[in-house]
Amino acid sequence: LDTIWCNLVPHSCVATIAFDQQLLGDLIANGAGLSELDKQARAKLTGNYPTAPRTGLIRKPASPLPTSIMKASKTQVAGIMGQPQSPQQVVTGLIIQIKPHHNGEIFLSKIAVLQNPSFFGWPFKGSTIPKKAGNPAYPQRTPDPVVNINVYGPATTPILTLSSYQLNTVYYSAKAEIRITASPLVSQVPDYSIMVMMPGNSAEIDYEICIYRPDSPQYTSWLSACNQSMPSGGKKARKFGWF
Repeated sequence: LDTIWCNLVPHSCVATIAFDQQLLGDLIANGAGLSELDKQARAKLTGNYPTAPRTGLIRKPASPLPTSIMKASKTQVAGIMGQPQSPQQVVTGLIIQIKPHHNGEIFLSKIAVLQNPSFFGWPFKGSTIPKKAGNPAYPQRTPDPVVNINVYGPATTPILTLSSYQLNTVYYSAKAEIRITASPLVSQVPDYSIMVMMPGNSAEIDYEICIYRPDSPQYTSWLSACNQSMPSGGKKARKFGWF
């Protein structure tokens, strides 16, 4: 072993050079090495999902997952969502066009929910409390998911930030719809804005959500990753996709 080692040292092997501080600096400068500061910063990361930043794009979406592997069963009874026929796919996040209603409700895609029930915590275990006696109770996700929301317009900084927001999530069985409620979004988010939803990085945050309005420079790149359409009822269809 000593002989082999000696044959590989710089003065004996033309393919070997001495490793010194200058060489280390050159490797880091060229992106071929990782500085101690970078190593320390990466060691502090606790999850596998990118954190939603305060400026710019979370991450440019890679190719969306093909629709051929994202299949859900057809609804068998009106008002009752079916169960997926194929195994759930591992995804980083959901991209979906949204249309906030005046009361703050946002309809999610039941197709997307069937494709990846666990992403949404479906089926829900809790129930709503009817405001009026005699009204039906609906399945509700309990406790409310806690989310961070950033809304982006023309600038690279958010026009609205909601931190640790409790996102009411209810399944309205009469229409087989899952709705989330975030009233502060109504005045800031126009129809067909893009919502990017990813699991949170900590036990305290269930989802990191970024919303890109149509006037955001990032809107088009996220829309291009939406490769599925939702039933429209004659209106412009909303799109969604997984990445």
